[in-house]
Amino acid sequence: MYPCNVQYFSKEYGVCQGLLDFYNDAREKSQDIFGQIEEILTRHSLEFGAVSAYSADNASVNYGRTNSVYQKMKARNSRIIAANCKCHILHNTVKRAHPCLSFDVEGLVLKVYSEFSSSASRNETLKEFFEFVDIKSYFLSMGEEDCPRVIRQFVFHDDCDDANSESLPECYLYFLHNVLQEFDKGIKRLEANDCTSVEVFDVMQSVLQSVRMRRADQFFGSRVGQILRTMDSVSQSKFVPKRINFFRSWRVTYAQILIFRIQIFFQNFVS
Repeated sequence: MYPCNVQYFSKEYGVCQGLLDFYNDAREKSQDIFGQIEEILTRHSLEFGAVSAYSADNASVNYGRTNSVYQKMKARNSRIIAANCKCHILHNTVKRAHPCLSFDVEGLVLKVYSEFSSSASRNETLKEFFEFVDIKSYFLSMGEEDCPRVIRQFVFHDDCDDANSESLPECYLYFLHNVLQEFDKGIKRLEANDCTSVEVFDVMQSVLQSVRMRRADQFFGSRVGQILRTMDSVSQSKFVPKRINFFRSWRVTYAQILIFRIQIFFQNFVS
């Protein structure tokens, strides 16, 4: 299911959004997508000559160098800009960096969600636990044998003597929670209805600078510091290199390729 949406500027209302149509396309071929867009624009008395940019996800069918939707549009209007989805770039940046951590935080979040999303009785039991303790205590009460594996690694750990204290996986969890707030802010700004192409660079640069500052200041939230102080030196030594690798892994993807692509985008925009 494809939506065909337009963003335009009105002297009376400012930046506006308009949904032209939805259409189904099981083939997902560039010629079919281009044909549908062309038909919808024609039906609404719009022309490719008035289109300034094409925005879609970053799949090759949309922005490939030879036979993509964008290339077919450029054949009709050479001034059309490839306004790739910057939200995907932010998501992919984190996706590439996450495996550098020794604990699968994403798997934990998904498993916890699945544990409660389809069971009303589990939800009620969890609510009862929250009146006195927290979600970690709920899984501790299940015992190691009945607890799902990825959650078991999170709540039953070997790096602390006390099972009720924080573990290295919890340190990773709070670390990501702190860092990803900056990515979340950027994505919400990019997804706002009033965000225009001239603001994209500032949004992306702001995310980059914020994360760089956290890395330079070695500040990843007070909870991370508190947990590290409860661990022995061996566990602490495991966290530091993983944290460094997390930033190194997205440095090339984000700081170099991303900024280069956005700079090219605005060079084309100004010209």
